[in-house]
Amino acid sequence: TLDADIAVHTWTHPYMTTLSNEQVVAELGYTLQLIYNSTGGRIARYWRPPYGDSDVRVDAIAREVFGLTTVIWNQE
Repeated sequence: TLDADIAVHTWTHPYMTTLSNEQVVAELGYTLQLIYNSTGGRIARYWRPPYGDSDVRVDAIAREVFGLTTVIWNQE
């Protein structure tokens, strides 16, 4: 089995804070389903928002709807 974690980076790479709640769910949900279908049932645990564009609302949707932890790069 593979031990590497899989992360989501959205379906169309949008600025997430500009989307409605429904659009955020769709961006993450479509990608999670594709990952699940194409990896024999693996489930992503993390996501990185395109452009680092997230906020409390988007993070809450990712966490509460999909169980995803938001990962942002450092500034080094």
